[in-house]
Amino acid sequence: MKNVDLIVLRAITTQQKRLSLSNKKLYHLPYNIEFLNWLVILDLRSNNLSDLPILPKHLQSINLGHNWFTTIPNSVFELTSLKSISMYSNQLQSIPSTIFAHLKYLSSSHNKLTTLPESMCSMLNKLEYLNLGYNHILTLPFNFGLLQNMKTLLLHKNFLTRLPETFGQLKSLTVLDLAGNNLQLLPSNFTQLKLKEFYAEANPFTRNDLFTSTYKENVLTLKEIVLRKLSRLGFIDIGVSNPWLESIIGSKQWQTAGFCALCKNPFVTWWLESVRFANRKELIISKKSQLNKASPEVLYPLRTLFCSYHCLNSSGNCYELSVG
Repeated sequence: MKNVDLIVLRAITTQQKRLSLSNKKLYHLPYNIEFLNWLVILDLRSNNLSDLPILPKHLQSINLGHNWFTTIPNSVFELTSLKSISMYSNQLQSIPSTIFAHLKYLSSSHNKLTTLPESMCSMLNKLEYLNLGYNHILTLPFNFGLLQNMKTLLLHKNFLTRLPETFGQLKSLTVLDLAGNNLQLLPSNFTQLKLKEFYAEANPFTRNDLFTSTYKENVLTLKEIVLRKLSRLGFIDIGVSNPWLESIIGSKQWQTAGFCALCKNPFVTWWLESVRFANRKELIISKKSQLNKASPEVLYPLRTLFCSYHCLNSSGNCYELSVG
């Protein structure tokens, strides 16, 4: 510890902006580290840390990889200038709902995460790099598409079974790794992404051997009929207090309403799901992409949503009914 104290003391006297205390077998940080107010980058990886004291308030980058954190320390949330945080290879089980508004880089691979908070997507609107590989994530928040500055997204080796329909709204995304999950379908608007690198091997994707639908009649609930009519309105004035209508408009079901792939009319309940198959040319914009190494015959199943069997049966041979 004396060696560490000397390193911190030297940082105080020289007012250096970068400090590395990696691989020092630390269980605790020196108390006087908070006084390094000029410090911008702090490297604490590969120690035995499980908590942190008060940190220099102007930090912009901190590396906490290869430690024993079970949650992001409270003192980190006091860093209002933080733009980059690495928490890989810890014991994280969750990401707090209150997270850093100015963050551009977040690496939290090799942890025990199972879910992500919805508030994360609305707050991290400046995030450009997100690595959540090698976790236990089952689903992504429905508002994941709000991360519109994201350029690199690594979700490999998780337990994802489905991606939200807002996924296609990630307009800045160029690198995507979905390898080693449990995905059967990709979102219907997946082709709107401008990918340069795409990895999706080792997923149980739906195969191109399905059958077309022979159904012709639709049986809709009264609730679905009302919701469809409401969703077609450009503006809804509730007027007199209507708790039922207010609860509907504020529900996640309303917020995630879909649009028919054929007639483009809105619907609320995703009761009729089908699939079309896209080749690699539809998913990529770079001629030098890693996807070009795949076989030309590789087809990727895209979830396709219809409002009725009439639209499904009128869509043509490129759409087929998903049977599981």
